[in-house]
Amino acid sequence: MAKEAGTNVALVNYYFRSKQNLFNVVMLEKVQQILGALAPILKDETTTLQQKIDGVINCYIDFLAKILICPHSF
Repeated sequence: MAKEAGTNVALVNYYFRSKQNLFNVVMLEKVQQILGALAPILKDETTTLQQKIDGVINCYIDFLAKILICPHSF
C-alpha cells in the first residue's frame, strides 16, 4: 500500500502506528465523505420522502461505483 501511495512503509508506520489505525483513518474519511454527500439530500425541506430515499440510494450507488471504478481512491 505504501508503495502505491508513493511513500515508504517506515513513514506509514510512523504516522499511523498500526494497520488498525490506518484502517480507522481511511474509514472515517470515507464515512465523512458519504455523510457529507447525504446531508444536503436529507436536509432539503422541499423534497418528499420518496425523493429523499431516491436521492440517498443514487448517492450511495454513485459512491460505490467510484470505489469500483477507481479502487485506489478508496
